[in-house]
Amino acid sequence: MTPVDPELAADGVDEVLVCMLAGGVGEVPDDEVGGRSLDLAVRGPHAATWRVRCGRDEVTVVRHDTDPGIADVADAVVTGDPEDVLLWCWGRGPLDRLEVEGDPVVVAALRRRLALATR
Repeated sequence: MTPVDPELAADGVDEVLVCMLAGGVGEVPDDEVGGRSLDLAVRGPHAATWRVRCGRDEVTVVRHDTDPGIADVADAVVTGDPEDVLLWCWGRGPLDRLEVEGDPVVVAALRRRLALATR
């Protein structure tokens, strides 16, 4: 597999979260963990952090191009290289290639939401 440029991968993560996940709220998984938040972060030269909050009727996504210290208040944090985060967002990369902190239920709920948004 050809590596994805880190800047392009970070832009891809942004597109999946902002346009597809937050912009296209449709089906909601039955085991919704509404109101909980997850920080999805990419590291490296194109570092960014997205705060994702899933509710029953909406998903909000806020991007920070620097680390504002928001990971301290999130229910879970998923961090990795841009390509690995992008692949995980699309369901094409394993979670074990990423660093995961916090509540695994929140991480699994976001993955289910991403699966609905990217199908």
